Amino acid sequence: MSEAPALAPQELEALLKQDPLRRAQWMLNDLAAHECAWGLEDGQGWVIAKLATPIPGGPAYALPLWPRQECAALEAAGPGEQPRSIDLETLMEELLPEIGERGWGVLAFCVKNAGQAYKADEFSNQLADAWEALTEDPD
Repeated sequence: MSEAPALAPQELEALLKQDPLRRAQWMLNDLAAHECAWGLEDGQGWVIAKLATPIPGGPAYALPLWPRQECAALEAAGPGEQPRSIDLETLMEELLPEIGERGWGVLAFCVKNAGQAYKADEFSNQLADAWEALTEDPD
């Protein structure tokens, strides 16, 4: 896992202004490149969000995830919620299957409660595709 450098203020500002789908696509590539995602945790564990607009036929709740610590910190509801990192392998092999079993999804790079919602397996597949594209032999 390579530690992702902090985003420059203008880069962060530009990302925050993008629509949820574009932020999610950027996030998938960034997670693949740095092999680390960020969520929020409180005294009870991972913070889960109730989706304002559930995925048709999908979950009503989702685990919000962000590509960088500073992005997660911006969305903390207060001092009781702190950013928590998770490496790509643990995310893919443990956390995403677990939230899928619970019937939850993933809310990718949410800003002010607006993010791209995915079913857990769909997010996992897209993340795997982003990682494979990054690691493919160019020949």
